[in-house]
Amino acid sequence: MRITDLIDTAAAPRLPRLAGRDKPAPEMSTVLTASLAAAWAMAVGVLAVVALVLVGWLVDGRSGAGTAEAAQIALQAFLLAHGASLTVDWGVLGLVPLGLTALPAWLLVRAGAAVARRRSLKTLPELAGAVAVMTVVYAVLAVLLSTLATSDAARADPLRAGIGAAVVAAAAGAIGVVRVSGLGRLPITRVRGPRRAVAAAVTAGCLTLVAGGALALAVALALDTGRYGELSRAVAPTWTGAAGLTLLGLLLLPNAVVFAVSLGVGPGFSLGQGTVVGALDVHLDTVPALPLLAALPDGGRPPVAALLIPVLAGVAIGVILIRRLDAEDQRGVFSAAAWGALSGVLTGGVLGVAAYAAGGPLGSGQLATIGPSGWVVGGYAAVELGSLAAVTAGALRWREHRG
Repeated sequence: MRITDLIDTAAAPRLPRLAGRDKPAPEMSTVLTASLAAAWAMAVGVLAVVALVLVGWLVDGRSGAGTAEAAQIALQAFLLAHGASLTVDWGVLGLVPLGLTALPAWLLVRAGAAVARRRSLKTLPELAGAVAVMTVVYAVLAVLLSTLATSDAARADPLRAGIGAAVVAAAAGAIGVVRVSGLGRLPITRVRGPRRAVAAAVTAGCLTLVAGGALALAVALALDTGRYGELSRAVAPTWTGAAGLTLLGLLLLPNAVVFAVSLGVGPGFSLGQGTVVGALDVHLDTVPALPLLAALPDGGRPPVAALLIPVLAGVAIGVILIRRLDAEDQRGVFSAAAWGALSGVLTGGVLGVAAYAAGGPLGSGQLATIGPSGWVVGGYAAVELGSLAAVTAGALRWREHRG
């Protein structure tokens, strides 16, 4: 059943006829509609993850865990995807699998769209109220879920679970509501300047960063397939273990792409104490036995080709900005360069948020720090992308005026 069908069914209950008259069904309030949508997103997401884990548990006959323990592991993974942390015997587990985060985010986008479609939201206060209700209900459900996910082996932090779920629900729910209602254009129209061109430039910059990071990761893995196979066979010698390891790699693939982009920007990332992978310095120590880490540079040589990622992204920002400017736009060279710089800074900010979300601890001691530093990567990217985009936009606008 789709979320819209669920809301429509709840909104129109069957009422008995009185005195031969058909009375209309009462209209469901925005609070109830948003609450049902948030509960639907949480329920479907939990059931999907639990079903997947239970299938793996049934197939792998070597597992000594019971059904309840397998279900708790699924709940822990679901909360981990929202930024929650798990306290285990060997430390704190807080690395967010961004590939799994995409599932609840997608469900919340659909839930927000269903709320906007059902309630026909027309003003910003109505939009904000619907998103606020979804956020609160989803966060409360995540806190309650953390109590069910807590076991003798791992304890879920309810505070981090609630905060992380609130952030995901607010962002994804707002996207769904705005996409259907179209109210997102209202605050943007109050901003003076080439709004559409800047939005297109930032989008182009983000897509170029993702494409560059994915390409760099694919090339690095292709150049060391032997190491990848060796790690896979050592960690998961059976086909069921290999399938689970492949799924884990897919869930961590977005994290690896962000790591690769952080490397190209300059600061790079860490894989625990004593292990740093940057554009100018590579020092490897003991790292987790994860096949994706076969992409790490060998011999302490930083991958120079990764430095092209921010260069291409900065140029793409400047090019798209100039192309999307209106035909009658008469901005000068310095104005175009300034807007290019702003677009690059905004793109760097997006990368900083992604870098912050992609990292986290995998225990204590050696693996207490995994991933890039969000504010450092964001700062480097803002300077680099802003400068390159400004030069590109200014040069293109100068060329247009000269021609």
